[in-house]
Amino acid sequence: METQERPVEMILMLFVDYAQRIDNSVINKKIKSIIPTLGKAEKICKDYAGISKTVYGFNDIEFEQLKLFFGMDGEDYFSGFISSLELENKEKDNLQHFWRHVVLSCYQRQYIDSITKNVKEEADEARSKVNSIYSEFVGILGVFTALSFALMGSVQVFGNILKNINNPTMGNIGYVLVVGGLYLILIYLITMTLFLAMKKVFNKNIKYKFDWAFTFLIVVVSVVLIVIGMLLISLYGHLTC
Repeated sequence: METQERPVEMILMLFVDYAQRIDNSVINKKIKSIIPTLGKAEKICKDYAGISKTVYGFNDIEFEQLKLFFGMDGEDYFSGFISSLELENKEKDNLQHFWRHVVLSCYQRQYIDSITKNVKEEADEARSKVNSIYSEFVGILGVFTALSFALMGSVQVFGNILKNINNPTMGNIGYVLVVGGLYLILIYLITMTLFLAMKKVFNKNIKYKFDWAFTFLIVVVSVVLIVIGMLLISLYGHLTC
């Protein structure tokens, strides 16, 4: 088998050179002289394994030129040479076997290349998604960790304020409402800052879209709490512990 692979490679490379330089008279004469010899070499013409191995070993440019010579992307130069020469029926039969094996190998390589390309694209896409999931997971953990600390700190401060109020009065309640309204805005701002930062890290070209209805609701509630608190403080006096 190895002794046949080298002649097959030399013959196919000659065909590739012809496709690259169609008007070269030297290559043209070589092909006209080698085709009758090839037609007599039945083992080479029917050596599908050697032909396919050679075709698979060509680089992309050589492969495209080989397809061009065998009529897969235009005129069939190989069949044209056969028609222009006086050959015996046995030789033509062998050359037809050779043509079919080369063309079949080309189609198989195209199919394998397309599958390989699709698999590579899917693998790259899957790898990108996995990396994105890891990054987003870490980012979400970071955001909610920071948010948890902020909430716990706010609850603790708010609890200390309530704890220091021994005699609840309307004034004290007003003070609590003012502080509650301010903390509500503060927590919302911290939360939005964290989400904006996360969005900027993972999607640099996409801006975070605020839910303006929810933002408006938070602002309205905070303002209402602060206003009611200020009214209670002004009507019923200052904070008494």
